[in-house]
Amino acid sequence: MRSGASPDAATPEHKGWQGPSLRFVLTTLIVLALVLGFGAFRTYSKGLRIISDAMHKFDEAGKTLTADQCIDETIEWYMEECAANIVMCESAIRKAMAHCLQAQDRADECKMLSETGVLNPEHGEVLSEVREHGTGSGQWVFYTCKARGTECKKRKKCPCADAVRSVDEFCVYTHKSVVES
Repeated sequence: MRSGASPDAATPEHKGWQGPSLRFVLTTLIVLALVLGFGAFRTYSKGLRIISDAMHKFDEAGKTLTADQCIDETIEWYMEECAANIVMCESAIRKAMAHCLQAQDRADECKMLSETGVLNPEHGEVLSEVREHGTGSGQWVFYTCKARGTECKKRKKCPCADAVRSVDEFCVYTHKSVVES
C-alpha cells in the first residue's frame, strides 16, 4: 500500500472506449444472417423455377428432336438461356437430356450408338479418330464434342460431354430396361 492512500479509496473509473456492446454485435450478426439467408433463398427459388420451366420445354421439344438434336438444344439452353446460378445450370444438363430423351422411343438411336459409337452418321470420323489415337473408352465423349464443334476446354466442366454421356447412360440403362421388360 502506498503511504497516504487509504484502503477504502475507490479506484478511478476508466473512461476509454469499451467497444460495441455484445447486444449490438449479436443483433447485427442476426440481421446480416437473415438478410443473406433470404437473398440466398430467393436466388435458389428463382433458379428452381427457371430450371423447372426448361424441363417442360425439353419434354415438348424431345417429342420431335433426335438424340443428337437434344444435345444441341441442351447445350444452347445452357450457354444462352439458363439464368440460374452456374452450379444449378451445370447440374441441370443431365436432367434436361433425360427429359428430352424420354419424350419418344430412342431404340434406333441407341442401336446406332451401340453399333457405331456415334449418334450422328456425320460424326463417323470421330470413331476413326478415337481408334487412331488409341484412347480410353471414356475419351470418345470428348472426340464427339470436338466433331460437333463444341470442343471441351475444361474436361471436368463441359456441358457437351455431360450431354453426350447422358445419351449413353440413357441407352445403356433406361432404354435397355424398357426394352427388356
